[in-house]
Amino acid sequence: MESYNEFKKLMKEYNILLDKLLKLETEKVNIIASDNIEQLEKQMRIEEAEMLRMRGLDRKREDLLNKMGYEGKTFRQIVESSAADQKSELQPLYTQMKEKTSRLKELSASTSRMVDSKLVRIESETNRMKGGGANAYDQKGERVPSDSRPRMKPTSA
Repeated sequence: MESYNEFKKLMKEYNILLDKLLKLETEKVNIIASDNIEQLEKQMRIEEAEMLRMRGLDRKREDLLNKMGYEGKTFRQIVESSAADQKSELQPLYTQMKEKTSRLKELSASTSRMVDSKLVRIESETNRMKGGGANAYDQKGERVPSDSRPRMKPTSA
């Protein structure tokens, strides 16, 4: 029974941490949208600390499952093989974990797409500033066709 209570407590800890990660990822989306690099760096450091906590929980889970004789089993497998009274308590916790993990994956993918989009814009702007973009002009202020633009030459070190 003690192992069961430890397992239930562990599932609750995962859910709490997943809530924190969801909140951080949501905040990160807003920070990226506002182009606040300093705030993004701060947010990433906080997120890294929470991910370290997740790794700690994973180690705790592995140790507990070994102790319970469930080495290599998934949460779902353990919940499904539990006694009916235990299963009725564990199933909602498992469902919450599963839903939060799914939302976190979706949100993380969305964040990645936002970052990729921002990087493409930065690259495009950088190319334009180097004279490789669509809006390059000569000294008279007239548009220069892309095939006749001077290219920057690398400098030797």
